[in-house]
Amino acid sequence: MFSCPAPSGGETPEPKVEQLMSKLSSVIFLNYLYIALDDELCMFCRQLKQNEQSEELLEQYRCEIQEFKLKQRKQRMKFENQLHQLIEQHKNLHSMFTPERLPDEIERAENTKCQLLSAGKYPQSNVSFSTCRNSVFHFQPL
Repeated sequence: MFSCPAPSGGETPEPKVEQLMSKLSSVIFLNYLYIALDDELCMFCRQLKQNEQSEELLEQYRCEIQEFKLKQRKQRMKFENQLHQLIEQHKNLHSMFTPERLPDEIERAENTKCQLLSAGKYPQSNVSFSTCRNSVFHFQPL
């Protein structure tokens, strides 16, 4: 066989087959580890991307929930305002139309009717008021 001349200073022994096999085995194992680590790195990158997408989606849902809550709050405030207005109207109507004030209201209505009749602006064929002073309004067709 052909052999290489040894460097100056003497001959070095050639590596044995077992040593070469051991080094080859180490290189193969390291290559396997490199591939496995690369696969895990890719998997972690995918998971990181999915986590980022999930966080973005979660933030979007949080914003939508906040918008919905704000919309509900505005509707509730509007309803409360309408309710307060209605309560005030009811209080005003209740104070205006009490049994104590009813005779005065009837008298005013009769006076208005008489004024309209005398001016010829009240249609006589439609409705006439009862003249009973201590009862509620009675509308009677003519």
